[in-house]
Amino acid sequence: MDDGLIQKILAKSLGDRCNGVAAAESPDPTDSLEGLEGILYSLEKTDLIHILKGIHALSSVLSPRMALHLLVKKIPEVLEASHCSLILLDRDAGTGTVAVSHEDPDFEGVEIALDDYPEILRSLQTGHITVVENPSLDPLMHTLEENQLSRIRDVSIMVLPLVSGERVVAVLLVRKQRSEEGFTIREVRICQLMVRMVLSVLQRMVRAGIPETAPAGGTYVPPSPSTSGGPKTAVVHAALFQEGPVGVLLLDREDRILEANPRAVELLQLERETLLSLQFSDIVPRQWTEQIRKMRKLNSGGERDLTRYHFPYRARNGRESTFSIQRYAMPGEGGGTLVFFRDATKEKQMEDHLQRQAVELTAANRRLREARADLLKRNEELLATNERLDEINRTKTHFLAVATHEIRTPLSIIRGYNRFLLQERPGRLNAEQKRILEESIQSCERLLNIVNEMLDFTQVDSGKLELHKQESDVLGLLKRVFRQMKLITDREAIEFVLELPRDPVLLLHDPDRIEQVLVNLISNAIKFTPAGGMITLAAHESLEGRDGVLEISISDTGIGLSRSMQEKIFKGYHPVVSGGAGSGHPKGVGLGLAISKRIVEAHGGRIWAEGNQGEGAIFRFTLPARFRVEEKGERNLSI
Repeated sequence: MDDGLIQKILAKSLGDRCNGVAAAESPDPTDSLEGLEGILYSLEKTDLIHILKGIHALSSVLSPRMALHLLVKKIPEVLEASHCSLILLDRDAGTGTVAVSHEDPDFEGVEIALDDYPEILRSLQTGHITVVENPSLDPLMHTLEENQLSRIRDVSIMVLPLVSGERVVAVLLVRKQRSEEGFTIREVRICQLMVRMVLSVLQRMVRAGIPETAPAGGTYVPPSPSTSGGPKTAVVHAALFQEGPVGVLLLDREDRILEANPRAVELLQLERETLLSLQFSDIVPRQWTEQIRKMRKLNSGGERDLTRYHFPYRARNGRESTFSIQRYAMPGEGGGTLVFFRDATKEKQMEDHLQRQAVELTAANRRLREARADLLKRNEELLATNERLDEINRTKTHFLAVATHEIRTPLSIIRGYNRFLLQERPGRLNAEQKRILEESIQSCERLLNIVNEMLDFTQVDSGKLELHKQESDVLGLLKRVFRQMKLITDREAIEFVLELPRDPVLLLHDPDRIEQVLVNLISNAIKFTPAGGMITLAAHESLEGRDGVLEISISDTGIGLSRSMQEKIFKGYHPVVSGGAGSGHPKGVGLGLAISKRIVEAHGGRIWAEGNQGEGAIFRFTLPARFRVEEKGERNLSI
């Protein structure tokens, strides 16, 4: 657009109400219709129909005032808005003048104070579109008085600036009944497109020297240029016909092509003179439209006029395309038809691709449904199996609890009688008899230990493990267990070492259960450490994250543990064998470590094993301790 063109446009339309914008600089060249194709293609079908009707309304050369009134009248129709007006701005005076209103084409306008319209001030300052979805909640509107806010409480507001150079000279103010969405991006694009349409028409008017007001009837029609092809309406002189981003053909009542815009010539790959000598059926064969009509009749139960459809087109250079056609019958005695079309090849390819994908997805969905049905069936079977296994496990646990309890009583009686005989109260015994009784007592004690482990495991496995916690110094417990177990290590010729912190360590724990863990782990180390070996019981404070723990370890120089055995031994019924995995005989039923794991975890700690085959083993477990972490990063043991 030329320098000052917006000012010329508004001045021709609005007269002396345009004085405040006379000094503005040249407008932004992006206001031309070039580049609008992306906006057109982004709109929905119903929106395009509205735009096409607007094009037809502008196809006759109107007066500038009528063109502007058409703009503020069409926008409320398309957006279902309640208000639309064009307001001229005087930045220096801080005022605006309502120049055109959608309600009255002869509206003379009133002056408004911009301080009462923060949304207009925002667009004036930024040069960008302002949208206020909810005036009651938008911080921009908080400067208004309550009575001012009450007028717009139930509406959404959009302000589109008309920019000349870097200066906003006018705004389009649109209001509509407030909804959850407010103004959508689609609605903003429609408004932008319609504003550019009208400005382009006004630009052509100013350059053509069209007077401010139209002659009687509201329409000024310049003389038609001399062309071959019969009568033409004034539509061919409209800016959108010549500069529009879509192809446009003007047809007479017999569908002869009277006029074509440059975009149509480009899309059809024909010379303009050749195109004007054809009928529309030379481009879109009648048999093609008849096929579409029959198809629609069969599919919809009735025949409809063909106003919108796709058709394939092969240009003379061999290029194949798919065009989207929109026909619009022009009212009036002259009649005729406007045909709008665009290249929809990529859309058609995408549609075909999506249809193929839809077929593939339907087949995949059917396979997935079948797989899901199969999985559901298998899941039901697994649930039934799990229920049976749970029932078997409960039966097993109950049986073990009853059996071990019943076994423990006669074993205790047998051990008691053997000890009574060994004390020689009924009579004196020879050496061989004493040896037999001692071995019998040892066997009874081993069986009782196994029975007690099985009882503990059934309690733990059924969730009946009870802890009686108390806060006390755990080091005393470690020392007591060390003294008790040292009697056994001395007898087995194994060196037993104790390494403890100097200061007491307070732990909230069940002493009896922790002693059970220690005895299990130390007894296990004794079993697999040969004479002359060494076992170490150690404890030291540690940190796991920012939580203090006491880490207790029992290490030995015995046969060691393979990695596979380290993962199994805490699961229950996986005893360690004397020669390592795959050799020797198990010592015990493998329940002690599983019980120890449950006890440690019930205290909030964890237990694990380390070591390699033939290099000894280390069993470690942690218990939560009362540490505090000071600012300097030091950790202290709370005592």
